[in-house]
Amino acid sequence: MATIFPPRDAAHSAAGVPRLSRTGIMSTLLAFWAVLIGASVVQDAMAALGLLGDRVWMLDVEVETGIYTWFSTLLLAGAALVCGVVALEKQAAGDRLRFHWALLAVIFLSLSADEACSVHEALSGRLTAGLGTSGLLHFAWVIPAMFACAAGLVLFIPFIQSFPPRLRTWLLVSAAAFLTGAIGMEMAAGAIGAGSEEVLRSGAYRLLANLEEALEGGAVILFIAVILADRAARPEAIRLRFV
Repeated sequence: MATIFPPRDAAHSAAGVPRLSRTGIMSTLLAFWAVLIGASVVQDAMAALGLLGDRVWMLDVEVETGIYTWFSTLLLAGAALVCGVVALEKQAAGDRLRFHWALLAVIFLSLSADEACSVHEALSGRLTAGLGTSGLLHFAWVIPAMFACAAGLVLFIPFIQSFPPRLRTWLLVSAAAFLTGAIGMEMAAGAIGAGSEEVLRSGAYRLLANLEEALEGGAVILFIAVILADRAARPEAIRLRFV
């Protein structure tokens, strides 16, 4: 169960107990992200140069059963966990932004489930067929996604303003990078005709696919770093302890 206590009591109660290093956590996430993205890029480059025989599909960032998809699923779930813990702390403190944190936890958990189950791809196919979209809007799921993002920006203005200037800038950078990868790269793929098998094997599409995953993953890691840095900088914050 969870109990709540102020920081000084937490430090006293945790004396002698090993603590995870924030720098260590972020360095590990960045290392995994860089190695997996790098492996996919190198493999695509070797294939383009004719230096690769059989592709190692587990290293492909787009394959549902690939290592990167597993990593991305866990990364998004981790972001959900961080937001959920902060939401509980805000709830205990009676903070007005507790609902924003809780909503973020739900959003990241939903994104994690989508990464594992490819929900938006299935829905997008039906939406594209129904609307008859093409070109930039070939993947029609981006249409409701853009409206949702616009509404989210308005809703989260108080949340964004609650961060100190430096962290607020990095928070916005992480959001912009994630949306550029998730929506921007998807629209670019549609524009080059990603619906055809020939295009899906092309160097241009492979570049967009790697950029999309790199931007999304890097953005989530940056988001987690911002949240952990903000939390560490608030000594007055109420903390949770699980017993």
